[in-house]
Amino acid sequence: MYKIVSYSQDKNYNSDFYKVLNFIKDFNEEYQYLYYHWSRWEWMFARDSLKESELSQMKFFYNNDKLEAVLLYEDEPNTYFVIYKFEENIRKELVDYFIKNNLSHDIIIPRDEDMVKLLQECGYLNHGKFDPVSKFTLKDFEVPETPGYNIVSLARDYRYDQIHHALWRGFNHGDEVDYSEENLLSRKHMTSSPNFKKNYTYVAIKDDKYQSYSGIWYIKNTKTALIEPVATVPDHRRKGLAQACIYNSIKEVLKDGAKDVFVGSTQKFYFDIGFEEYDYAYKLSKQAQ
Repeated sequence: MYKIVSYSQDKNYNSDFYKVLNFIKDFNEEYQYLYYHWSRWEWMFARDSLKESELSQMKFFYNNDKLEAVLLYEDEPNTYFVIYKFEENIRKELVDYFIKNNLSHDIIIPRDEDMVKLLQECGYLNHGKFDPVSKFTLKDFEVPETPGYNIVSLARDYRYDQIHHALWRGFNHGDEVDYSEENLLSRKHMTSSPNFKKNYTYVAIKDDKYQSYSGIWYIKNTKTALIEPVATVPDHRRKGLAQACIYNSIKEVLKDGAKDVFVGSTQKFYFDIGFEEYDYAYKLSKQAQ
């Protein structure tokens, strides 16, 4: 008999937060759900845009007090990610929950053909590949030279106004950066979560500003690390800055024991610097009757 429990409406790093993180991390250690790495959960949870009032729409699925699945969303409950054990009973329990609760939003699942079949039988359409992830394959690599720029970790230079500068302009939000107190506080929160490590995150500095940024997430004594996010200010692109920051980050986590490094992207840039596509999810949605 399954018991379904709502996530607590408490946006703190409490027992529910760690329950989700550790559940995902255990799968990641088996190289499963790498498109939804534990760090993706933590990065999302740290964002101020996540509303405390909606957290209860995330669910835990227990079988005899043993956690077998979690139902999550990012930012707002309109697309659900399902992390579950590949077992017949929990698949059926999840699909039954989707139908009974009229869950018509997009549902993201692993490449589990048995689950796809169950959902299709209930009127869901498989849209195919979603959220591809790539794996770093180079064994030997050198950090490119970046004349005129200093490449340092946030452990040496941590300024969240400059983090905001690099990410605002790097993600093409415009040349005029909004340095409002709300935005700066949000950047501070995003880089203060439990497993964010400043020594794994590198920036390229010129004119006393962060012009490129590469974060990487890793917990010592685990196997996998994930790069997130990467951004370069438009007028500083094509100078090897992002590659230099990424390679420095990779060297740090490899030194601390990581076996493999992944990124949630299949952009040509990543293939050019040593990544190859590794995995992806499926996106399914309920069809109108």
